[in-house]
Amino acid sequence: VVFGGDFEDSDPEFEHIRDRQAAALVYVLDLDTAVWDRVTTSGPGPAWRSLHVGVTHTSLSDSTERLVVFGGTEDHVQIFSGGDVADMNGFALNLKTFVWQRSPPGRRPAPRMRFSAERYGRHLLVYGGHGNGEISAAQTYWKLNLLTLEWSTVEVVNRPHSHVTVPGNSLAGGILMGGVSFSLLGAHAVPKLDFLLLDGAFGVPPDHDARP
Repeated sequence: VVFGGDFEDSDPEFEHIRDRQAAALVYVLDLDTAVWDRVTTSGPGPAWRSLHVGVTHTSLSDSTERLVVFGGTEDHVQIFSGGDVADMNGFALNLKTFVWQRSPPGRRPAPRMRFSAERYGRHLLVYGGHGNGEISAAQTYWKLNLLTLEWSTVEVVNRPHSHVTVPGNSLAGGILMGGVSFSLLGAHAVPKLDFLLLDGAFGVPPDHDARP
């Protein structure tokens, strides 16, 4: 399933996302036939966006497949460019009914794009990115509860080896790797490699985290 991104305005599909606020759809690939389908969604869904994060998971509450998206920009963007950042409301799409659910009112991370996220138990850990400026160290780590779509901060007891907050990084298995820094001369790759020990960081027992 694919949500977000951009098309050239000469592409016929561009008409379906020209009005990003009204683009209530996702693209689904049938793995057996290798055929894409444009599927209409309903519910309080997000505006179409780019440079966001999307994560699929199996819900611990009812075993349905969900797509969770947040962040990014709602502007049409060209490659290697950006736009005004969207807020960090969490949205979860039930991939059986294609109905969206939106996070309740409450605390939110600072708006950002080009950030990373990884599922750990019933949470998504969010790291880094950038807004219209840099993300502060205090705003670097957040977690989204996948059952309630509520946000809370994560306390990390020490500092990374280098580059506290990096846009365009990768987070997998607790490993933070790569990313870019921005200057007047453009974007430059940074040599980042840090290991984040996740056990106990979310208040979730390890045996619970092992559930699908």
